[in-house]
Amino acid sequence: HNIGQTLLLRVIGEMLEKNNPFSAQEIIRVTSRFSPQLTRSILEHWEFPQDFISAAGQYKVISDQTPTEALVIHLASVLSRHSGYGLIPLKSRFEDSEAIPYVGMPPERLLEIGNAASQRVNESLTSFNA
Repeated sequence: HNIGQTLLLRVIGEMLEKNNPFSAQEIIRVTSRFSPQLTRSILEHWEFPQDFISAAGQYKVISDQTPTEALVIHLASVLSRHSGYGLIPLKSRFEDSEAIPYVGMPPERLLEIGNAASQRVNESLTSFNA
């Protein structure tokens, strides 16, 4: 869902190599603001299914009308930030995520899933560093 942000970060990285003065905060602000639109465009270009494109574009807006796929993407994003991954730190406790009531799963179980995923990511990172 953050493929647009990845592309923007690459472009900004190339600009930084040319000594353009950007602060980390400016980079985070710009990529966070424009990545959903860019992600949607990239997924449409690659002919992803429309429900996936919609979910990737809706994961930041949570309500009782939010598709389940978008809720899952939202919670995955929050869990990854809770685990210390991502550009923007989590501003509140994971358990307070606005998406939890709509998922139908206890926050404790979601945290277990997040912790297990984080452990796998850390194991993978140490494998690559070995």
